[in-house]
Amino acid sequence: MGNDRYHDLVQSLPEALVVCQQGRIAFVNNELRRLLGWPDGCSPVDRPLSAIVPGTDMADFETILASASNVGESAQPHLQKLQRRDGTPVHGRLLARSIDWNGDHAVLLLVHPLPASNRPPELLSLLETAVDHLSDMIMITEADSLLRQGRRIIYVNKAFCRTTGFEPEEVIGKTPNLTIGPETDDAALEQIAEGLSARKSVKAELLKYRKDRSKYHVELEIVPVFDSEGKHSHWVSVHRDISERKRMQATLASTERLAALGRLAAGVGHEINNPLAYLVSNLVYAVDGLGDLSPGVRMQIQPVLEALAEARDGAERVRNIVRDLKQLSAGATSHPGPAVLSDVLRSTLSIARSQLRGRARVTVELGDVPALEISEHRLGQVLLNLLLNAVEAMSPDDGVGDTIVVRGCAEGEYGVVEVEDNGPGIDPQISSRIFDPFFTTKVGSGTGLGLSICHSIITSAGGTIEVESQPGRGSLFRVRVPTAALPANSPPPVVARPAASSRVLVVDDEPLVLRSLERTLSRDHRVTTASSARRALACLEHEQFDVVLFDIMMPEMTGMELFRHLEVKHPRVAERVVFITGGAVNDEVSSFLASCSKPFLEKPYDPGELRRLVGSMVQ
Repeated sequence: MGNDRYHDLVQSLPEALVVCQQGRIAFVNNELRRLLGWPDGCSPVDRPLSAIVPGTDMADFETILASASNVGESAQPHLQKLQRRDGTPVHGRLLARSIDWNGDHAVLLLVHPLPASNRPPELLSLLETAVDHLSDMIMITEADSLLRQGRRIIYVNKAFCRTTGFEPEEVIGKTPNLTIGPETDDAALEQIAEGLSARKSVKAELLKYRKDRSKYHVELEIVPVFDSEGKHSHWVSVHRDISERKRMQATLASTERLAALGRLAAGVGHEINNPLAYLVSNLVYAVDGLGDLSPGVRMQIQPVLEALAEARDGAERVRNIVRDLKQLSAGATSHPGPAVLSDVLRSTLSIARSQLRGRARVTVELGDVPALEISEHRLGQVLLNLLLNAVEAMSPDDGVGDTIVVRGCAEGEYGVVEVEDNGPGIDPQISSRIFDPFFTTKVGSGTGLGLSICHSIITSAGGTIEVESQPGRGSLFRVRVPTAALPANSPPPVVARPAASSRVLVVDDEPLVLRSLERTLSRDHRVTTASSARRALACLEHEQFDVVLFDIMMPEMTGMELFRHLEVKHPRVAERVVFITGGAVNDEVSSFLASCSKPFLEKPYDPGELRRLVGSMVQ
C-alpha cells in the first residue's frame, strides 16, 4: 500500500474501505471519510475504533474482526451500525478479510451502506407509527449472525417493550434468546430452529420471560424477508400475547376436572348413601329400641349399647365425609349463597384432615361472623387452597412447632377470614406476583393457577384477597367477602304425635332402604311399601295415603316421572309428596326440585328429621 499508484487507486474506489489493526484505525479511503462525514484534512486514522463505532455496538464489531483471524480469510457479510463524526448512525453491510498490513496482521473492512429508501418520508413515518400502535409484538432480526447465541435484533415495536419491560436500547443488537428461560419448551425451540435453517416460515407457541423474569405465553409467526435481488436479508417475527387465553384454557380444564370430580363424587356418593341410609336408620332404630328397656336390663347389655353408639358415631362420620365431598365438588350447581363460615370451615378441615395430620396444628378462632355473600362451594375451594398451600410450604418433618391459625371476624359490611402460618414466608419480590396466572414456586409440580383462581373467586364475589409475609416469619392471607343477611332462625315447630291411623306409602328400589324407612316410620304411621314406581301406582289405584315418600332416581320410571303422573291422575296425592335423593343430583334433578317446591331429604337421612317431616305433613 506504500506504492503511490496503489494508494491512489484505493482512494479513488467508490467502495468505502477501512483497515483496523490492534484496536485502532490504520487506514481509511476517501469514500469512507465521505460516508462518515470526515472532511478533507481530517481523518479517523490512528484513532481508536470508537471513532467510527458506537460504544454499544463495539462488542459486535470486535466479533466481526475476530471472525477474520487468518490472513486471506474472509468472513460472511454482517449488518453493523457505524457512526458519523457528528455521532449520527450509519447502517451498513460489512465484509471482513484478514490481510497483512506493514508486516502485521490486520483486518480490511469493505463497507456497503444500506441504501436510503425511495419511499416518501411521510409514508415511512406512517408505517413506523402504524407498527408501533399494533397490539401484537413485532421483532426484526438479521437473517444471519456471527453471534453464537443466534440472530441479532435490529428492531422491536412499542408493544414488545410494553409486554416485556425492555427498552429498545436494551434489546437492539442482542438476540431473541434474552426472552427464553428454563421452562421454555425445548421441542418448540427445536421446531423453530429447523424452520429457520430451511428459510421457511415458522408458527409456534412459546412460554417466554419478561425483563423481570415473569412468564408470558405467545403465539408467534416468523417469516423470512428477501431483498430486491431475492437474497434473504431479515426475519420478521409477530408475537401475540396469549397469556389470558392460556389462563382461561387452564381454568376451563381445572373446571372440567372439578366437574368430573363432581360427577364421580355424586356417583360414588349415591352408591355409598343407599347402604349408609339403612345403616344409620337401623342403628338409630336399634339404639332407640334398646333405650325403652328397663334400667336393669340396660345395665346388663351396656357393652352392647356402647358398641351400637360407637357404630352410630362412625356411620355419622362417614355421612359427614360424603356430604363434604359433595359440597366440595358441587361446582356451578351449588347454591350461590349465602355461606355460613363455620359450616364451610368444618367441611374444609374435614377434607384436608389427611394432609394436615402430622404436618401442622390448626387452631380456629371464629368470632361472630355473619353469613357471607358467596357460595359455600367457592368459599370452601378458597379455604382449602390456602390451607394446603400453607402446609406445603412447611418443611416435611414431624410437624412439631408448625401451626396454622384460621380466624374469622366481621368488619363493617364484610366478613374477614385469615389463614396464618409460621412457615418460611414469602420473598417480597415474589409476593407481588403470587396471584398472577401461571406463577408458581413449585416448578414441575404446580400449575400456578391455585391462588389465581382464588383471587378470581373472591373478586367476582365483590371481595378482596391479600397477603402479608416476611421471609422467615410466616405468611398471612386475608380474605374479605361482603356479608349477606340470613333470615332469623325460628325454633323447629313442635309436631304432635300423629294418629296411628295415618297412612304413608314408601317407594324405593333398594330393598334394605325400603325396610329401614318402614321401621323408622311404622312407630307413628301405617306404612305400605312399594319397590318400584309402577307398584306404587298400582297401590294408589285402590288405597288412600296421607303422605307418599319416594326416591327420585329409580329404574324404569323415575321419581320425576312418577310425580308428573300423580299431578295428572292423583293431584291430591301430588300435594303430599316427599322426595328422597341419593346424592347423584344432576342439573335436571336440581331444576325439577326447584320448580316443584316439594320437601326432599338426602340420603343418608336423619331418622328424627324424617319422622318430624312426615309428621308435619300428616298434621
